[in-house]
Amino acid sequence: MMRVNVLVEIVQSASLGQIHPSIINTKALLEQFKDIKLVLPSGTNMSLKVKANNVYDLVKLLIN
Repeated sequence: MMRVNVLVEIVQSASLGQIHPSIINTKALLEQFKDIKLVLPSGTNMSLKVKANNVYDLVKLLIN
């Protein structure tokens, strides 16, 4: 039953444009964005700073 509850929470989070922490946590997501920033072509920059308080805003930029 717990797996079903988590699955429902994941779907609900996704419908709100959020990533459920059971998929990837904020710290891991932040590290991924830092890695992406390092390999961006010269002269290219992310429109937001890569910080823990705006990780989900960065995700929204990728989705939209």
